[in-house]
Amino acid sequence: MLVEKKGSIPRWRSIVEFLRVAGIIFSGLVSLIIFLFFAIAIFGTGYSLSGNVAIVPVRGEIVIGDSGGVFGSSSFATSDDITGWIDDAVSNNDVKAIILDIDSPGGSPVASKRIVESVKNARSAGKNVIGVIGETGASGAYWIASSADIILVDELSITGSIGVLGSYLDFSGFLNDNNVSYQRLVAGDLKDAGSPFKELTPKERQKIQEKIDLIYDFFVADVAKNRKMSFDDVRKLSDGFIFLGSESVKNGLADKIGNVKSAEVLLQERLGVPVESFRYEKSKGFFDALAGVLNNFGFTIGKGIGSSLSSDDGIVVRT
Repeated sequence: MLVEKKGSIPRWRSIVEFLRVAGIIFSGLVSLIIFLFFAIAIFGTGYSLSGNVAIVPVRGEIVIGDSGGVFGSSSFATSDDITGWIDDAVSNNDVKAIILDIDSPGGSPVASKRIVESVKNARSAGKNVIGVIGETGASGAYWIASSADIILVDELSITGSIGVLGSYLDFSGFLNDNNVSYQRLVAGDLKDAGSPFKELTPKERQKIQEKIDLIYDFFVADVAKNRKMSFDDVRKLSDGFIFLGSESVKNGLADKIGNVKSAEVLLQERLGVPVESFRYEKSKGFFDALAGVLNNFGFTIGKGIGSSLSSDDGIVVRT
């Protein structure tokens, strides 16, 4: 028979006390998460939009669409957000210039093209546009930078990577080795071209390469037009590999060494008035904000327009 020592606390009471404290801590965390969710949903993350120079961030992989609201992520450069900011700056008579603050490996060809078109519209409306490449401005992100009046880079910035990639993983050999078959049911001989579960036929490879070449030619031609260079000169620089910022200044893909502050000084000289800049910001999604709270508590080189993400649907062309 067990006899408890006088003055000692029974083991079961210690367990109950531990569970009680753990429950309080867990309830507090749940309450914090719920509060944070509703605070973001109701109040968002407001910021001032007053000044004569608008800074538009182009950060992360470039994708079609928007940031996805409260539950979205701010880690992508979404075409709707960026074109919306540029268009807003164009409609604001107080804004005389736009600085594109770029740190992106590139991404979707269509998303990149839409942003390029928005930048060109801003220039047509009389806005000065300076592209500033920080750590990375490759491929589709470089395409966007090329549409500005001038490009500033850091000496060690990753630039260029002008090319198109449609490569993908082919699992057909793995399936055969493991006695798994691909049952092909299509209407249209090329409907499943690029499926990761079968090898490309010569006809499929030719067709896909033709589309990639068309995107590539469009990309090179637009960069040449934007930079006032010949198609052949840009073509020579468009093997898909990268250039450091210092190299891009020498070969004509960029204009000067500099950063956002340098761009503001340059604009002050051009505008003849003091620069008062403001930055557009993407409202943080719920999980972004939660990660920030928890942190307080406790772009492969040249991926860009030449990057590819594998999926069950096969080939995904990236810019």
